[in-house]
Amino acid sequence: MTKMIAVFSVAIVLAACAGDGANSSDVRRQAKEALQVAPQPTPASAAAAEAAAGNIRFFTPNATLAAGATQCYDVKVADFKNILATQYTLQWDKNVLSFAGLKEFKLPFMGNDNFGSSLAPNGTLTAVWIDNSLKGVTLPDNGAIYQICFKAIGTPGQSTAISVTGSPTAIEVVTVGDQVWGIKAVNGRITIE
Repeated sequence: MTKMIAVFSVAIVLAACAGDGANSSDVRRQAKEALQVAPQPTPASAAAAEAAAGNIRFFTPNATLAAGATQCYDVKVADFKNILATQYTLQWDKNVLSFAGLKEFKLPFMGNDNFGSSLAPNGTLTAVWIDNSLKGVTLPDNGAIYQICFKAIGTPGQSTAISVTGSPTAIEVVTVGDQVWGIKAVNGRITIE
């Protein structure tokens, strides 16, 4: 079952990233390699995966932004222990904020190629990350994993939530031991001033 979840997840991510040109070939290669070398689940680890043991907490920015200005904000996590892979979608109101890029990547093997930005003009950014070493990554609570940058295109007083969703890329977190977790999001809000 866990292998099917992993294959299904990779298929979703590849479909979501398909519109991103050359970047999607790197993601496809990484996902294929990770599936080929991933340890096969034992009956005990498969049962643990079925139980969906826990969640990581995910914090999107909560801030103000001057009209017309561009600013980058930390995306933070907690309960991020022995994590092998994550995938999810970020969404915001495209009439309030315009996506301006990503930077300050803090996870190993993470870069712009881990994000599908073809839907960003519509307020959607897909994300998939795999620890290619397959050792798992642990971060301190409230540690930043990257920064997301926005330009304020709305008018003063407008705001938008920065939400973690499961569409088009489903929410999934895989831990060492082959447990499948979810994401407990603390969705932020950016208000134009």
